This record gives sequence, structure tokens and C-alpha cells, in this order.
Amino acid sequence: MTAGRKNCLSCDRAIQGRSDKKFCNDSCRNLHHNKRKMPATACVRHINRVLLRNRRILQGLFTSSRQTIKTPKKKLEEQRFDFRYFTHQSSNRRGQRCVFCYEFGYRVLKDVVMVSRAMRSNE
Repeated sequence: MTAGRKNCLSCDRAIQGRSDKKFCNDSCRNLHHNKRKMPATACVRHINRVLLRNRRILQGLFTSSRQTIKTPKKKLEEQRFDFRYFTHQSSNRRGQRCVFCYEFGYRVLKDVVMVSRAMRSNE
């Protein structure tokens, strides 16, 4: 019986060794699996990058110990704040929609944004 030659799924070189082997080495195996996962992880990386940038922008507004700040919407847009990305949302007691980017909540009121920072338990 002659065993059929198998080729590496990544680089297409002939494989030597075990009969159930799919890749010629660890490098090819890692490359193959990373290529398969790349579209999904690229999307997640993009979302995380935007969320972290939004959080940094909101955090930069708080230079004092104040818990609520009113800022022009245009100022946030100039810093590339993306209002489409947020971590969660809820309604306040008055039924107004509050959007959160991690621990920073905000409400958009026409041209002004009301930003508040959540109280931490150790503060």
C-alpha cells in the first residue's frame, strides 16, 4: 500500500511525519488559524479602539472633582468622539435616555452634551 502524499494547508509543501498531520510546522498552523479568525477579531479590535478613544475624550473633560460637566457637542466631534459607539444605555428618573461609555454617562441636548461620571465605591 502506498500512502498518498499530503500537503500543508497553509503553504502547500509536502508534509512528512504522522499520517494525520495537516501542517508542516507550528508557524504554518498558527498562520492558518490566524487567517481564519482575522475578520472577526479585526471588527472587535476596531470597536474597542473607538470605545477607548471615546472614554479618553470623556475622561479628559474632568479636570476637577466635579461629577457633571456641560460641554458643546461640537467640541467632542472635533476630538473625533463617535456617538454611534457606547457600552450601554438606560433611562433616568424622568425617562430621558442616558448613554454610557464605560463609567461615563452622557445625554445629548441639541448642541450641548451633559456628561457625568459614575461614583466609584472607593471615592
